[in-house]
Amino acid sequence: MTKEKWEQVKGQIKDNFSVTAEGSQAGEVEGEMVDFIEWQGRDGYEWRAEWHDKPKAKAKKTIYSRRIGSQTVEQIEYDQTERVQFAKFFRRLPDDDWRLVDIDDLW
Repeated sequence: MTKEKWEQVKGQIKDNFSVTAEGSQAGEVEGEMVDFIEWQGRDGYEWRAEWHDKPKAKAKKTIYSRRIGSQTVEQIEYDQTERVQFAKFFRRLPDDDWRLVDIDDLW
């Protein structure tokens, strides 16, 4: 999903629903930004949409030792010029847990 399409989706949500929260936050990866919006749906559930923009992973290296009881660590190298952008949609369940919703099921 492109940034322009995300802005269109966000505008439609603002026009058609009651928005409860909106903002941006840093993601799990260095250089990742997460733009989000939360709203109350007509079905009675609270919904959350997130748009992620993060560096593309170039390589994954697994570092381990052959010693008994040692840890295995995975290092991920990120490309600083190429970016990955995608959207996620969540629905809050009655037990206050967010569940990921497949985008294809929404339309």
